Amino acid sequence: MSVASPANTLRFGFACIPLGLPQPVVRTCRLENATPQRLRELIEANLAALDACLDYVSRLELDLFRINSGVIPFASHPVNKLQWTRLYAGELAALGRKARRLRLRLSMHPGQFVVLNSPTPATAASSVAELRYHADFLDALGAPDESKVVIHLGGVYGDKPAALRRLEEAWTRLPGEVRRRLVLENDERLFSVFDALDAAERLGAPMVFDRFHHRVHGDPSRTPIPALLRRAAATWKARDGRPKVHFSSQARGEKPGTHGETIDAEEFRGFLDESKDFSLDVMIEARGKENAALAARDLARKCGRTA
Repeated sequence: MSVASPANTLRFGFACIPLGLPQPVVRTCRLENATPQRLRELIEANLAALDACLDYVSRLELDLFRINSGVIPFASHPVNKLQWTRLYAGELAALGRKARRLRLRLSMHPGQFVVLNSPTPATAASSVAELRYHADFLDALGAPDESKVVIHLGGVYGDKPAALRRLEEAWTRLPGEVRRRLVLENDERLFSVFDALDAAERLGAPMVFDRFHHRVHGDPSRTPIPALLRRAAATWKARDGRPKVHFSSQARGEKPGTHGETIDAEEFRGFLDESKDFSLDVMIEARGKENAALAARDLARKCGRTA
């Protein structure tokens, strides 16, 4: 794991489910079985698994790790009435201290059911509750502001300008402790990198550039990737940490937008050239999890791009 960040270097990580650990990273249960006792058992198992994950990621000399959103089962659902931030304050604080000692940058990424700009009030309200949980979890770890919660812009609902207005209105109503964690990301179907950049700039929020989503979505303007990286990087303030990007490659023989098992080496070498003027944190999103992240890091090392 790197301990410094010289100019124009890349750091790497992966999301949620290490392949090299024997125990499940996140355990859950059916809603009807979510008794307080069962939830406590699951939370304790999940926090122990997260502790093992942090050690594992550090041993691999990776720098980023995305925590699975289900670490606290049904956290934003009324069935979970546990005051988990109080009950597990000691365990959560210890995990945060470990992450800082190991110099791991943590993040979270709620699922597609988080739709801040939904015109359905119940969906919008549940989305806010889920984002509040994610922010509360990172706060309970004592994680610095660079630990972010990444979300997509939401749905279009037949009227993209109206959908974007609803997103911005919902964003401004969020508590400040939630907003300071949030990062916007472009997607592969509905909202382009330009949509995400425009929204991020208006809201004063950071923006994660997902290169794969951008490739699948398409760009009639053919804007050079370095220009997009420069604009995205400018949305990250000092307190937000290093700008983050997502990298993945298309799965062969599957529908466009499906993440592959690992990275395409030739494509990644192209990204190394595109990003040569930037210091970035790169989340590898691949089925091969840490194996794909290590492959990317090793290619970057050969090019002198790691710290």
